[in-house]
Amino acid sequence: MRKKKTSNFAFDMDGKENFVARLKQLMGNRSARAAATEWELSFSTLHNYLTRGTEPSLYSGAEHCI
Repeated sequence: MRKKKTSNFAFDMDGKENFVARLKQLMGNRSARAAATEWELSFSTLHNYLTRGTEPSLYSGAEHCI
């Protein structure tokens, strides 16, 4: 017997963390410029994530996790 799907998404939207909120949490008391330098990102890239709602591609996200 199969269970009926309750959602078309792989993850519940309630459980998905907001990308910008997570970045700000990881930044802590650091400035965006200091965090970008430490994470080896360009400041403009981090600024775009924080202010324009852009998100990294899966490839670049995985590259930074390694």
